[in-house]
Parts: sequence; C-alpha cells; structure tokens
Amino acid sequence: MMDTRRTLLERILRFQATCLTGPSSEPLDGLLHDLHAWQVQHAPVVAALTTAPGIIPAVPVDLFKRLPVGTLREDEPSVTFMTSGTTVGRRGVHRMRDTVAYDHGAQRWFNHCVPGAPSEVIALLTAPSAAPESSLSHMVASFGGQRVVWCQTSQGIDIEAFDRACRTDRPVFLATTAFALLDVLPHAGPLPFPSPRQVQLPVAQICLVKFQASSS
Repeated sequence: MMDTRRTLLERILRFQATCLTGPSSEPLDGLLHDLHAWQVQHAPVVAALTTAPGIIPAVPVDLFKRLPVGTLREDEPSVTFMTSGTTVGRRGVHRMRDTVAYDHGAQRWFNHCVPGAPSEVIALLTAPSAAPESSLSHMVASFGGQRVVWCQTSQGIDIEAFDRACRTDRPVFLATTAFALLDVLPHAGPLPFPSPRQVQLPVAQICLVKFQASSS
C-alpha cells in the first residue's frame, strides 16, 4: 500500500512539474485512472460512487459535509482543510496525510501565472496560525514565506495594517478574495494600483494583484 501510494505521489509531482512548461511526464488520463483505481481500493465513499470500471465519477461537493471522503481513517493524523462556510449548513471537510502535492502544484501554478512576483505579500486573508483550516491562507503563505502581512482578523479587515503595509517603495504582491477587496477599497486611502494590463487575475476564488506601492 505504502509503495503504491508513494509511486502515485511521485508521478503526480512529475506531472505538475512538466505540464505547464512543455510535454507532460505522462498522459493525464492514465494518471487519473490509476489514481482513481487506488481511491476505489482505499476510499469507501469513492468506491460507493463508482458504478462502472474505467469511469471516474464526480464527487458531489455536499458529500464533504456529510461523509469522510478520502483514504484516511478517523484515527490517522492528517492536515484538515474546511470550506469557507459561506454556504448553508455544515462546513465541508477535506483531510489529507500531508500537503506535498497541494503545495507543489500551487507553487508551480503561481510561478507560471505570475512570473517574477514580489516576495513581499500583503494578504487580505486570515493568517494560517489563526485559521489553520483555510487552504487559501495555507497556499498564500507559501508564496511569501515569512514576508506576509495578514490583514484579515476575526473583526474584519484591519484597514490600518493594510494601509501601513502599502506604504513602501518596494513591489509587493496583494493576495485577496474579491469580497475582501470590495470591503477594503472604500475605506483605504489612495493606492498606487497599476494599469489593468499589469493586474493578474487567475481563474480561482482568489484575486491576485501585483503592484508597485508608493511611500508617499
């Protein structure tokens, strides 16, 4: 079991490393079917959804609120991410053994979409120490390491902290959800946002903006 899982992880990491910059390490369909075969053997929820060999079923998002989707037993250590709670009812739960594939894929995609991004990050998000269940905060932390200013608190956006972080003559990278950005703009002072062609808007729930801040 361990050897098969390790082999699948290595294949996933190789695919992530190659698919954005050139020929991928292998066809995606083959990797997905082998991964699904593993899940059928070790993930009861996925096995129950699978009705025909070779057909990978969709897993309804709502099941993450109701059932333990995945290959981990309840007593096994895990990294746990939860949905944001913006929908009605319980928050969805996603448990993983580790975040190796998640981190590797996020960093590769980030570097591809925003090449040369500043290492200093301003985040209109809650710090991972306060919200360890947030996959979004976890991902953004990997973009800036220790050089992230977190401006979201349990009380909302810390406008003063955001304004102080923006007053620099160094390029910074602003990571925000669209809703947080809408909340902060009416209250913040004039900000030196760039022309639209310099704003990065990848397809996701996160709005990533690269700009040259001003010390004035």
